[in-house]
Amino acid sequence: MSRIPCITLLGDSLTQHAFPKGWGTHLQTIYTRKADILNRGLSGYNSTWCTNLLPDILGSPTVLIIMLGTNDSVLESVNPTHHVPIEIYKSNLEVIVNFAQDGGVRVLVLTPPPVIISDWKKVREAQGRECDRSLEMVGLYRRACLDIMERLGVSVLDTWQVFLGGNEYSVEALDGVFSDGVHLAEKGHEMLGRAVVEKIQTVWKDLDPDEMPLWAPLHTEIANSHQIRKSLQ
Repeated sequence: MSRIPCITLLGDSLTQHAFPKGWGTHLQTIYTRKADILNRGLSGYNSTWCTNLLPDILGSPTVLIIMLGTNDSVLESVNPTHHVPIEIYKSNLEVIVNFAQDGGVRVLVLTPPPVIISDWKKVREAQGRECDRSLEMVGLYRRACLDIMERLGVSVLDTWQVFLGGNEYSVEALDGVFSDGVHLAEKGHEMLGRAVVEKIQTVWKDLDPDEMPLWAPLHTEIANSHQIRKSLQ
């Protein structure tokens, strides 16, 4: 088994699009030569579909970061394919968390982010489709995520706090955060990437990128090949 720490990101399009210039790339840059960042983001997926992919989707990471709920919270009357009832959503999160923890994996859960409905409505109208989201619904799933993680004693990062900075919701406060009202723009990716690293630094001191050793020596420190092999033992 590799001695190199691995951080796996599990989620929907908000996670799949964390690369090549998103919040996952921020983690990858910060953890260069210290930990691997593995993307398991699946665009369009909800928590039920991700749960059905266990155990193959996870592997054996050091840390699992989960961000699900954006697709679960779509309006059932408009998009029944992706909608997941809130109690099932909570159950799915618990299944994923328990599966990971049973394998000795540390878990950090991110709440589904806020949305800008007016922007998303324009996207749907351009596609000839009805808007399938509401701020109220996303808020309910955010609350459900916070509640179930509190009950499980699992570390959670509230993305609403990340993007709104503790302020009341307003479209103005989210200026530049989203590209279409749902998916993150460059500013949103940068904010989330920084917040995730700060949360990891707070929760797991041994995974603080400022304190972690390189998993292989610098080339200027190498005297011979034997030294490289010894450093990896």
